[in-house]
Amino acid sequence: MRSTLRDLLRCPACRGRLESAVFSESVDGAEVIEGELTCACGASYPVVETIPRMLPDAYEHFPEFVRRHRGRLSVSAARRAGRPLAEQGRESHLLARTQRSFGYQWTAFSEMVCDFRDNFWNYLHPATPECFRGRLGLDAGCGFGRHIYHAALCGAEMVGLDFSRAIDSARRNTCHLPNIHLVQADLYLPPFADGTFDFIYSLGVLHHLPDPARGARILAALLKSDGSIFVWLYSSKRRVVN
Repeated sequence: MRSTLRDLLRCPACRGRLESAVFSESVDGAEVIEGELTCACGASYPVVETIPRMLPDAYEHFPEFVRRHRGRLSVSAARRAGRPLAEQGRESHLLARTQRSFGYQWTAFSEMVCDFRDNFWNYLHPATPECFRGRLGLDAGCGFGRHIYHAALCGAEMVGLDFSRAIDSARRNTCHLPNIHLVQADLYLPPFADGTFDFIYSLGVLHHLPDPARGARILAALLKSDGSIFVWLYSSKRRVVN
């Protein structure tokens, strides 16, 4: 986690500002490798392998992190660490199933291939690279990083958000690009203030949510007043051309 991302992040639970504790960092001190983000509301979130894990049950998913740093964790984290995952309602169950499915898909099949660039701009037509240069963007549902990689090459400062462990594949594919920042979070509970981003795109994601319209409204709120949003959804019908 670099300072650019740290300054953008807000508590998903209350949208409050966060304090950071550093447990380990890169040799040059530019990036937090492991640490913790805490909020005055009592919520806390681990930073694991450079990625802020902004999920309510994040500590339960990273027991080795908890074991290594148990003596340094905040009081709220220490209480939660190691407890079994909570019983899930129907919506939570659907989200968890999607998280598992895409986490497997985008980690098992995470190799970057050369034709992703044309694929990316086909989705975002009529946008051009000049639309993104020097602007702050959000890739909502970034998967293993195939789209955010090309947005960053245009000169945009990019934040990638994903609910699943595919975010770890995105880190491996983009860690050499300092203008890409990654966070594991729920699109329904985004860890950003409203009006943060110059542009947002979400490609092939919203239709997997229990309530896609709600997801679209949440993303739209994260845009600046003059911002742009690009959404691509699966069609219920596919036109066949002979």
